[in-house]
Amino acid sequence: MRRLQLYVLQDDLLMYFVFNMLDIIQSISSIGFQEILFTIGVVVSAIGLAVSAIFSFNDISSIFKHLKFRNASLILLLAIIFVFLMFEFTVIKSTQRVFFDDVIYQSQALYLIRTGQAVMCNYGTPFNCFTDYMFHEPIGTAFNIAIGYAIFGINQAAAYNLQLALATLSILIVFFISFLLFKDHNAALFSAAFFALSPTLLVWAKPVTSDLEMMFYAALSIFFMIIFTYKKNIRTLSAFAFSIVLLTYMKINALIYLFLLPLLFIIIDGGSIVKSIKDNIHRFIMFFKNNNTMNMLLVLFLVIGLMPELFFSYNELTTAPFGYENAQVQYSCSAGVITPHSKFSAEYFIANLCTNLYFWLDKFRSQGIFQPVLFTAFSISGAVMMAVYKRRIFLMIALWFLAIFISYTAFYAGAVTYGSDWRFMLGLIIQASILAGFCAAGILKFVKYLMR
Repeated sequence: MRRLQLYVLQDDLLMYFVFNMLDIIQSISSIGFQEILFTIGVVVSAIGLAVSAIFSFNDISSIFKHLKFRNASLILLLAIIFVFLMFEFTVIKSTQRVFFDDVIYQSQALYLIRTGQAVMCNYGTPFNCFTDYMFHEPIGTAFNIAIGYAIFGINQAAAYNLQLALATLSILIVFFISFLLFKDHNAALFSAAFFALSPTLLVWAKPVTSDLEMMFYAALSIFFMIIFTYKKNIRTLSAFAFSIVLLTYMKINALIYLFLLPLLFIIIDGGSIVKSIKDNIHRFIMFFKNNNTMNMLLVLFLVIGLMPELFFSYNELTTAPFGYENAQVQYSCSAGVITPHSKFSAEYFIANLCTNLYFWLDKFRSQGIFQPVLFTAFSISGAVMMAVYKRRIFLMIALWFLAIFISYTAFYAGAVTYGSDWRFMLGLIIQASILAGFCAAGILKFVKYLMR
């Protein structure tokens, strides 16, 4: 009798799912459920990166010991950071809410920390939202601000100071990236100095924008990528992989790094590029062929972390207009305007190209957009020197720079003079700083040679 009742219950449940399948699918695809998956994805990625970084600490320490890293350089680095912070607190006029996005990210963070869902709330209370929808950018920025709220309390100062903290940490990461690339303390210090004193970073260090988050996590991913070239094990691989996944949550166009970072890794890895491709294909096959528990757990958590972002980004890139309706794109190399018909286009790239090149010649100072010509001269000279003496590194940095520059310029709003959009140059200023730092170190080395 009990078995018969069980069969009847199973049949009832089956019929319920069959007749209510449409409602179930609709509920699964609701904003609330998507945001919960989104939150799970970013939390898994963040925890994965934190745990991997902790377990990789000994590997990272041994690399720096092998490269004979001098702790005295950190004192000079602290001096550079101190100068940066003095500029921020005494010279730069802190301007908030340059975009409405600033308010959106802080509101998302508020609901994320209280409900677990980083929604844009259209109508509700500080503790409950009655009408909400999803923003066209991922929740990475809101997630970072939520961490600031959790540590320092829910207030605007926590959000702005968190942005400043990320900008400050970026200086540290640029220093380490440069040192790992060139094994030269002077090049690392000069790179950090150029970066810390760049007007782009100084102006955009405090406003809440997703571009600063994307810059910080891109630098972090590059750092772990280089670490992985030195020591290839499950710990450093996990740190590199989770840093990429977490990076994709910062901004829609950060998806480009899913393809860009593996290419940069192949370029910078040991031996010729052909040998690097062969070796890494072999490692990839062996990774799955070994089929051990740690490898499969890593794959599982990476999938859990990445898939919500991939589905969200695909939906936004194919359906969301990103505000191009009723906009106009001004030709910068000639007269005329374009009425946008899509988010990205080769036509927009041509229209925005001259404006974005003029930025590096400091042509828009009168509009409050700064890029010292001397900085650009050092960067260009560093690129030339690097192409001669450090070809693989030059190729890596050039590809990194061009990929971001082209994808940004091909966006309908991808000109530095479009509104206040020169914040997008945060995605390029690290590469320029590393090139400039290499040039300055080379000049210093030459001067020392002449003075012997």
